[in-house]
Amino acid sequence: ADSISLEGASTVAARDNLSADAKSGDLTLIENSTLAAQTGQMDLDAGNRVAFTDSSATAATSMSVDAVDADIALNNSHANAGSDLSLNAGSDITLTHSDDPHTTGSTLTAQLGNLSLAAGDNIALDSASSGVANGDVTARAITGDLTVIQQSLLLAQSGKMDLDAGNRASITDSTLSAATDLAVDALDADIDLDNATATAGNNLAMTAGTDVSLDHSTANAIGGDMDLTGTSGDVTLNQSNASSGGNLTGTAGQNLAF
Repeated sequence: ADSISLEGASTVAARDNLSADAKSGDLTLIENSTLAAQTGQMDLDAGNRVAFTDSSATAATSMSVDAVDADIALNNSHANAGSDLSLNAGSDITLTHSDDPHTTGSTLTAQLGNLSLAAGDNIALDSASSGVANGDVTARAITGDLTVIQQSLLLAQSGKMDLDAGNRASITDSTLSAATDLAVDALDADIDLDNATATAGNNLAMTAGTDVSLDHSTANAIGGDMDLTGTSGDVTLNQSNASSGGNLTGTAGQNLAF
């Protein structure tokens, strides 16, 4: 099919696996519509964009969502996988609210597996959105920004978290938490935590092409080492707390201000 659309509280349910492929168009769920793979996996593919608004998709096992040449947008919507959940977009991945003023953000849940996000440009969570995995959380904004704001959450309940941005990583009024290691990398720009919390059960590392800044924020490597690196710029803590169970290292190309 060119495009696939569910609207008006429509439901498509498969007893086992569910597959949908909008080969050259959009895959759209709106108006409280639902996709369900009751005992199996779900594979959703679009030649253009994937957009959920006030809708949901649920798979008993794994779920993959792919928008080859465009974006994936969840607006007050939910994707829930019994095991692994992966989103792969040619441009942006966005989790946010919908136009209804009473809605909040969107959720991604990998109940017994890993959560993987890969975007050609940007990844953004806002409006109390969340990405939660029982295992590992991986997010890669290949050429753009990684943004987590407005009481949003990324959580690796029993595993590690790797966050990579081709440009900057910005965490505001939000939380990053990993049971084991937590790594944040901003290749060509800065890492900024503003009224945010980053917690690792083991090691925590933040590596920026320019600056690393914590403003009214907390970073904690509970059982391991912490490494804050501003490769060509500053490492700055302003009314913030950084603590580690092991070594704490700050490396700056210019100024280091704790």
